Amino acid sequence: MNVYANKGVFDPSMGKEVRNAIAKSLTKREREIAELLAKGLNDAEIAEELKIAFLTVRTHRRNMLKKTQCKNSVELVTLCLMCGII
Repeated sequence: MNVYANKGVFDPSMGKEVRNAIAKSLTKREREIAELLAKGLNDAEIAEELKIAFLTVRTHRRNMLKKTQCKNSVELVTLCLMCGII
């Protein structure tokens, strides 16, 4: 399944290079947080799971949204799934 997160439609133009660039732009911790978001955890639950501060999780999530140009966490998780990050 290859759905472009911004448009919600099939977009074959998102090539391997783009997916790799997005994957490389996220840190290991950001990828961990994306995986937990995909499992349905909220920021407080993620903080508890990773044993980090709630505000740290929010900062990581905000940074991920900025790096990927996603508008919300649902779009972020979709993009991460498409890129094989999670």
